[in-house]
Order: sequence, then structure tokens, then C-alpha cells
Amino acid sequence: MSRPPAFDELAIARLAQEQDQVVSRTQLAGLDVARHHIGHRADSGRWQPIGPRVVVLHTGLLNERQRWWVATLHSGPRSALAGLTAATAEGLSGFASPVLHTVVPHGVYAPELDHSLVTVRPRQSRLLTPDRVHPAKRPPRLRLPPALVTGAEACSSDERARLVILSGIQQRLVRPADLRDVLDQIERLARRGLIIEAVNDAEGGAHSLPERTWSLLCRTHGLPAPTRQQKIQRSTGTWYLDSDFEEWLVTVEVNGSQHELWERGERDDHRRNVLGISGRLVITLSSHGVRHAGELCVVTVAAALLSRGWQPGSAVYDRLRAAAIRTGIDLVTGDRLGSARSA
Repeated sequence: MSRPPAFDELAIARLAQEQDQVVSRTQLAGLDVARHHIGHRADSGRWQPIGPRVVVLHTGLLNERQRWWVATLHSGPRSALAGLTAATAEGLSGFASPVLHTVVPHGVYAPELDHSLVTVRPRQSRLLTPDRVHPAKRPPRLRLPPALVTGAEACSSDERARLVILSGIQQRLVRPADLRDVLDQIERLARRGLIIEAVNDAEGGAHSLPERTWSLLCRTHGLPAPTRQQKIQRSTGTWYLDSDFEEWLVTVEVNGSQHELWERGERDDHRRNVLGISGRLVITLSSHGVRHAGELCVVTVAAALLSRGWQPGSAVYDRLRAAAIRTGIDLVTGDRLGSARSA
């Protein structure tokens, strides 16, 4: 007479199917799988323990979803994928990392995991409320707006943080309004100003005024006063040039990140081509550059104006030369100083 199984193999199979072949020791214990049973199957090459809390029901490499399951099961039953890990699980491309991030409620201990197949970094948060966790997605994860905001907050640099926010919007995964709602709910947030600015740049419109800032920079540095929103009549409609120096046929386009979207990028390329063929020199500046590298933008446009015959007074020219030296830009070519020698 054969000996009955010590546990329900069918129940284990159902759980494994639901969780991509990754289960917790607690779940196995709930199915009457004892520690020695886990050890026996691991020793026989059928299962592989990952850290002290998780068991993978095969011995091969882990795919991405299996790594996510390891992260949440290791972090505990009230955990969720967080930050850029959650954002990647929700479809954000370009920010996958070998280090997985999870969040647990404040006061709940979850140890870090360093394993050859998975690295997990849990953190506690008072803001882990049920409404911030996606109600249907598995493994559990933060909704995309809070995942993006907290992921940007934890980035290694301001530039990467800005790119996270812009990418989420540009990839059409989240709306600027969704991110504003999250920002309104979080009182203490590192990089709040930078994140708000990135949302503003992505959204454009009344929240983002780089063109006005650009006009002020022109006055401050002695550049000619540009015409804002210059009309160019075409057979198919009207174009409005952001900042046009018509006498020298130089136009400056100050773009927010919405111009980096593929469809708009193609339209902008066509616009620049047509303007160039008609004789205009088009200089493209980013709103981020105008705000944070204004002097470099001024020198670049000054070089364009000088190449088209602009003749500033000696005092203005001396200020521009000094600015060119500070920013490392050749006032004649608009290129970086030393580029020709290093090429």
C-alpha cells in the first residue's frame, strides 16, 4: 500500500501557477509543507530557496516577473513593489535595475536581500496606504504616479530624477495631473521643486514660462530684443516662432519636454527644415537649459547672431566674451572650446 503524500501537491501547483513558480515559506507551511520537505526538494535539485523567506519551485534562472515575486514575498505580505521597480512593472522602459525596491508599512521590519539572482531593498513608509497600491496587479505594486514620484526622489542624480518624470509622461503612461495629485499629498519630499519643474516642462502651457525667462536673459546680457510669437504665414496655416530675431534671420525655439515626443519631434524637424531652407537659422533650446544654464544659452544664440552680422557694442561684446569663457563655448562657432583640437 503506497504512502499518502504529506501535503497537497495540487494546491502547491495552483499557488505556483498564480505566482510564477515563486512562493513563500509561510505559504508552504500553510499547505503543510514542512521545512524538511523544502530541504529535501532543494537537495534533490527540484526547488531552490532564495534567502530565508522565499522558495522558487524550479532551479533555473529567474525571469523578471519571478524576481518581482521574490522581492514582494521576501518583504512580507503587506509589501509592494516601489519606486522604479514598480514603474518598470507598470510599463516604464529604460529604468530597469538589478536592485529591486519594495515598500512596507512604517514599523514593519523587512530585511534586505543580497542573493546571486535577486537583490532587494525594502524601505518603510507611513504613506503606504491601500489606495496607493494597485488593486488588481500582481505581484502587488504601487500605482504608477506615486511610483514615479518616489522613484525620482530616490534617484542618484537630479538629471536622472528629471528624466524619470519626463519619461513617464512621454511614454504616455501617466498624465501630469496624476503626478500633481501625488505631489499635493506628500508633504515631505526630496527634490520636490525639481519634480514639479519636470512636470511643468512636460505639460507646457500656463505652468511653464521658459520663453518669458528667455526674453529676460536676452535683456540682461545685451542681446537684441526678440519678437515673441512671430507669425509666419504658410499655404497650410500659420506658424508662430517662439523668439525671432528677424533682422538677422535667427529664430530661437524654446522647447519643453513635450516636443521630445516622437510625433511632435517629426513635426518640429519638418518645421526646422522648412525654416532653414527659407534662410532662417533655427536654434533650439530646452526649457530646462533656459532655467538652469541660461548663460550658456545666451552665448549659443549670441554666436548665431554674430554669424549673421549682428554687431554689438564693445561693452556687450566684452560681457559675452567673458560669458563664453565661463561656459566653455566658442563665441565664433558656438562649439565647445577645444572641440576642434580634441576631435
